Amino acid sequence: MKRAEKKLTVDFLEALVNALENQIDIRTALELSLSSVPKRFREKAKAVLRAYKTGRSLYDSFILAGFPKEYFYVLRSFEEEGNVAQGLKAVKEFIETDIKLDSSMFSIDIEVLVMGIFLFITAVFIIGYYMPTMAKLISNITDNPRRLGGVSQFIYTHFKGKTVGDALKNPLLIIATVVFFFLWKTRLYRGLLKVFPQYKKLQKLADKISLTTAFALSKNYAQTLSAIVESFGNKYRLKEVYRRFRLGAGFEAFAISDIFDSEEEKRLFILAGNNNFPAIFNYLRRSYEKQRENAFTTLSTIMRFLIIGLIIALIVALVVISMAPMKEMMSSIG
Repeated sequence: MKRAEKKLTVDFLEALVNALENQIDIRTALELSLSSVPKRFREKAKAVLRAYKTGRSLYDSFILAGFPKEYFYVLRSFEEEGNVAQGLKAVKEFIETDIKLDSSMFSIDIEVLVMGIFLFITAVFIIGYYMPTMAKLISNITDNPRRLGGVSQFIYTHFKGKTVGDALKNPLLIIATVVFFFLWKTRLYRGLLKVFPQYKKLQKLADKISLTTAFALSKNYAQTLSAIVESFGNKYRLKEVYRRFRLGAGFEAFAISDIFDSEEEKRLFILAGNNNFPAIFNYLRRSYEKQRENAFTTLSTIMRFLIIGLIIALIVALVVISMAPMKEMMSSIG
């Protein structure tokens, strides 16, 4: 889902939770909640109501209406234990957490866009004004530019008489601009972020937040864990965890999972589950949210340094290009 749709989904879920907590039945709550969303989202919300009227579960109704399983997977277990309001709260918190991450990533997207615009303007300046000025200077100094070095010859041959209009028509610049905006629009460039350990840490922390949120609100850990495994698969060895959990190991089963980065958080997680301490799960969730903010800050700082480094490299290249013809012309005059 796009960020705007996620926000509308949160509004819809919040209205549903409020209605259910006021002892209103699910069908009526769905009907009342339709008024809380704008028209552009209402048809999708109505699809949930239509599916629910056919006798399907609320979880199935949301999935049939096009809402992603990655957020709603936990609703099934809460619905089976008769705790729909808490299940919707968990889903709402998942989406709100994702919105925060989207907002953080959007700030990086804006920085990348600004960098792209800066590079485009710089390229137009170099191709359409700076290089033609250098070519004109070369022609004024010597009648035979071919006597000069390779850099001066290149500038004279390819940029003499060029204008900003010619720069804007440059095929290479046009292709580079189209490729850049394609990568920016599709966010494919974010794949480059995967080389940084902070990016992988962000993904893992998001999963930790999902787990702690679900267990903090759950009354039936087995059903909740079953729903988590259905969504996550065998990530973090969760299938084996679930098998041991059902055999009576309780939350000790999580001792084999590699989702934990320290023995302390593993002990706290197991302690919270085995003793039904939602407060500890909430404590861990807040801790993970703080860690995620720190990881993103680090990642954002790295991105800014990369952008600054690229700009510095561009300035150095411009200085080198400027000095080379000057040096060649001075040698020719000497």
